Amino acid sequence: MQISKSILLYVWAVSVLSQLTPQPFSWTQGGRDWLGMCATGQSQTPINLPESPTNPLQPEFVPIDNVQFSEIYVSSTPSPFSLFNSSGFLLYPAAGTGSVLINGDWFEGNLTQTHIHVPGAHVFDGVRYPAEIHIFLTPTSNETNYNHLEIALRVKLGNRNPFFDALINQEPFDIDQLLNGVLDDYYFYTGSSDVPTPDCVEPVAWVLPSTVIEAAYDQIDYYYERYVRDFDFAQGHGAMRDLQQLNGRTIYRATPAVV
Repeated sequence: MQISKSILLYVWAVSVLSQLTPQPFSWTQGGRDWLGMCATGQSQTPINLPESPTNPLQPEFVPIDNVQFSEIYVSSTPSPFSLFNSSGFLLYPAAGTGSVLINGDWFEGNLTQTHIHVPGAHVFDGVRYPAEIHIFLTPTSNETNYNHLEIALRVKLGNRNPFFDALINQEPFDIDQLLNGVLDDYYFYTGSSDVPTPDCVEPVAWVLPSTVIEAAYDQIDYYYERYVRDFDFAQGHGAMRDLQQLNGRTIYRATPAVV
């Protein structure tokens, strides 16, 4: 039986849209109810990173002693942060470019969005921070091995942070200012998307600067109110996926002395 071109075109369109359209999700079960690669992937995010390689309870990271890694370069185009609500999770489109030599793979991409996790997604030697900023870069070349690259900045309570104000008030901000001086010393590992929009795709290049930035209580509380106190969305869990197994992956550490 011959299938008409119109039916084939319809099936193709539905397939494409299903990949592009964010799927409904919540954080109520820490991601344990997410489907697809979120449930079956072997290189998932987030993980526990070892800041103290002498800690016997944590796998040691591998210091970089060759030219396989370089300092990350990001150039943003300041513009007002609009708001994209993905099933209750706030994503902020951004504009700019970024490039880095990472584990021998030259990555060039466009800065496409940023978002906040409260509490922080990753854990460092068992310590979870009050918040974590994720900056998302989509590759501009098919030569890279990664679906995309994400920069994750851990946040502690402290001085007021103009980046948070820009997001909350949807005002222009130069992301270069946020990243200035923090991208020459970082951890790297291969992981996944940590939000199922539409899936927890692999592989994703994760860059986590060793520098901890600060934000004021009310700035973090803005997202705490939405992601922790909103019981319909997270039931007190916060915008935080459960930690994932390392499954033999290597965690690298790039420092100014060796990059």
